[in-house]
Amino acid sequence: MAQLHVTIMPNKKGRDFVVGDIHGQTPDLFQAMKDVAFDTKVDRLFSVGDVIDRGPDSLGAIKLLDEPWFYTVRGNHEQIAIEAIKSQNHKTWLLNGGKWADNLPYGILLDMKAKFLKLPYALSLLQADGSIVGICHAEWLESDWAEVGQIVMNYKKVGEMLWGRQIFREKIIKHDKTAAVTIHGHTAVRKPTKLGTALFIETAAKYNRTLSLMTIEEAIAIPSIDRDIEEDVE
Repeated sequence: MAQLHVTIMPNKKGRDFVVGDIHGQTPDLFQAMKDVAFDTKVDRLFSVGDVIDRGPDSLGAIKLLDEPWFYTVRGNHEQIAIEAIKSQNHKTWLLNGGKWADNLPYGILLDMKAKFLKLPYALSLLQADGSIVGICHAEWLESDWAEVGQIVMNYKKVGEMLWGRQIFREKIIKHDKTAAVTIHGHTAVRKPTKLGTALFIETAAKYNRTLSLMTIEEAIAIPSIDRDIEEDVE
């Protein structure tokens, strides 16, 4: 059985980066990694999920799951794919950018589903100073990241973590009791935007804008705003 919440120890050899929704935009990702001189021997890359769909290279993005330096949570697009392959009904997947997979052999689809089922809903990234960075795809509505291990067992709460947009729509300024920052994708924003301890970094590479990639330290340092939120909800 897959671990629904995974804790990652501090990186003592290199740097840790986080990236927004990749959505098959692997050329953009590799260019962004080159721009920061990403070293696959010591650096690590954390994804907020939605590595597939809409972009030109979803199969290439799936190959990232086998890289030892790449970590990702499950996004709603991975969940859509799991359900589509399980039911053998691709209608919802096709409507959400899954046309690239429609004619793939069933064996490949089954292998893909198996990979996605292994992805956790949440990652806790421990820092050298003892602080914690939480990562889940859409949003974290709870008040204490220390409870995430129990929350991922709750079907309704997992739905919020995969699909929710309440924080943006209600302009909630989060103040998590445990996490220094929680990092999310899903909701398209014009620039990385932090509301209290909740950081949203899906700057919509799939819409030919910018794929956001930054160090964890840079993510923590982004100041919070409480007004003038710019949102492009899908």
